[in-house]
Amino acid sequence: PAWTVLSGAFEGPLRVLWITGDRTDGLPPPAGDPQRRLEAGEATIRYALTDRQGASALDTGRPFAGPGPEHLELALEEVLGGTTRHGGALLSPFGIRFIVAERGVLPSAAREAFDAQVDVDLVPATGFVIYRNSAAIPPAAILETEPPDPEIMGVGDPSTIAMWRPVPAVPLERVSEGWNGPRRAGTVFLSTEYDAQWEVQGASAGPEVAFGWATSFRAEGDLVRVRHEGRLPARIQLALLALLWLAALWGTRKPVPR
Repeated sequence: PAWTVLSGAFEGPLRVLWITGDRTDGLPPPAGDPQRRLEAGEATIRYALTDRQGASALDTGRPFAGPGPEHLELALEEVLGGTTRHGGALLSPFGIRFIVAERGVLPSAAREAFDAQVDVDLVPATGFVIYRNSAAIPPAAILETEPPDPEIMGVGDPSTIAMWRPVPAVPLERVSEGWNGPRRAGTVFLSTEYDAQWEVQGASAGPEVAFGWATSFRAEGDLVRVRHEGRLPARIQLALLALLWLAALWGTRKPVPR
């Protein structure tokens, strides 16, 4: 109940980092099973990254492996290792608004590390240890960036990202083929692994790598429509494959007895 009330108080897309200790403890519903383990001595944890309903969501359609999870672990290593006090800023590119653990299962060293972060706030909750990331940004948004924000977003070094103070953001609307957004100048940011085939329709510039793994564009003040260039060829291939299957089935049909 505590998690239902808390998550319901925040509108729009968000992600949740569910953490537990290095024992056999699972994660509370709706998190499911831990996806990865992070070795950090006495602060070792196992964790999963989901949306608010518990769907695994670092990057839709991909396994929990690759540059995104690797950079997430670099950020967590900074937090759990005590080398930063700006863990919220480090976790913000992943769309993480909450860090959640069942009470009594989190190693004391890990809890002390999260308690030490100046931009991560402990939220009173029965049965859970819940931290709210005060530096969180939506998983897909137009960020109202100003110099030197784009320069900081263009690097993947945790010590540099920790100096970034997240800016006001306008969430993008998820649609079947990508995202839509209003007219706004700044930076279009997608918390999804960089893919050169993403494009903002009508924009003069293509995508850039953000924070060492994610995707960004320069917002030019026009209506934002983010689409994937590779989707049309893929649909054509699927349509042709379907036609071939239909032709094959037609050719092997049994004659109707007369």
